[in-house]
Amino acid sequence: MALPRAAWHGLWIVPIAALLGFGLAMVYQIDPSQSGSPFPGCYFHQVTGWHCPGCGSTRAVHALLHFDVLRALHMNALLLFTLPFVPGLILRQFRPLPRWYEALVKPVANVWFWLVLYLGFGLLRNLPWSPFTYLAPLTG
Repeated sequence: MALPRAAWHGLWIVPIAALLGFGLAMVYQIDPSQSGSPFPGCYFHQVTGWHCPGCGSTRAVHALLHFDVLRALHMNALLLFTLPFVPGLILRQFRPLPRWYEALVKPVANVWFWLVLYLGFGLLRNLPWSPFTYLAPLTG
């Protein structure tokens, strides 16, 4: 007997949660800013010298896991502001959300929103003038 489609969704939760937990534990324990870190640097930045929209994300997650919100904001402000939408975007694939939360998540469920947001952020954080220079991640 084949499992219904909804049952297959549930089978993915445990391995994905385990991988996410393992990854977060690694980022918590190992500071990505330190030399010799097993986390790779940004290849886009190494090749072009520009900061991609994701530059500083691993360091921002490390800072958040240590409750250093200000440092996380300095590493990748976009990550900090978009992170609250991720659970809703994932959950709405499996079940209806409460009305108030659906109203928050629905506008950002469009792929064009994310494309424009990330491309715009990537462009702005590479402009050499203040206040845009504050969008670039801190070094070290």
